[in-house]
Amino acid sequence: IADYGVLACTNEAATVSRVIVTGANITSTQSVRFRIGGIVGRMTGIGGVIEDCQVIDSIINKNNSYVGGIVGYSDTDVDYVIRRCTVANTTLTGKWTGGILAQSENTISSGATCVISIEDCFVGGEITGGTYAGGMVGFTGHSNDNESNLSIVRCRNEASVRTTSSSSGAGGLVGYIYRGK
Repeated sequence: IADYGVLACTNEAATVSRVIVTGANITSTQSVRFRIGGIVGRMTGIGGVIEDCQVIDSIINKNNSYVGGIVGYSDTDVDYVIRRCTVANTTLTGKWTGGILAQSENTISSGATCVISIEDCFVGGEITGGTYAGGMVGFTGHSNDNESNLSIVRCRNEASVRTTSSSSGAGGLVGYIYRGK
C-alpha cells in the first residue's frame, strides 16, 4: 500500500496548517491499493493537528483504495484533531471513502486510547464508496476492545453520499463504526 497526498505521511505531533489544493485530478486505474488524502495520505501518532486546510474543485478517483478529502487513512494508536477544514465542489471515489477521513482502522496497544476529533469542517460535492462512504468519515473501527473515540462536532455535510454495493454502508456523517463510540 502506498500513501499519497500533499504530504504522503505525517508522524508524531505533526501540524499541517493552511494548505489549499485547487483543481487537483488524482485518478488511477492501477490494481494497487492506495491511501489517498487531498492533504495527507496517512496520519500516524499522537498529538497531530490538521487545521484550516481546503480541497476545492478537485477529483480523487481510485476505486479500490482509501480516499479522503483531507486524510486517506489514520494509523495505529492515534490522537489527533482535524479542524476548520473544507472540501468543496469535489468528487471523491474509492472503496472506503470519506469527505474528511476515509478510514481509521487501528490496532490499539494494550491500555492505549484512540481519539480522533473532527471539528468545524464542511464537505460539499460527491462521495462514492465501493464498501463504505460517509460525509465526514467512511469507516472507523478497532481490532480490540480498548477505548476508541470518534468525535464530530459542528460539522456540515452537503455532499451526496452513496455506495456502489448493496452489502455496504453510506451515511451523511459516518459510513460505518465498528467497536467504537
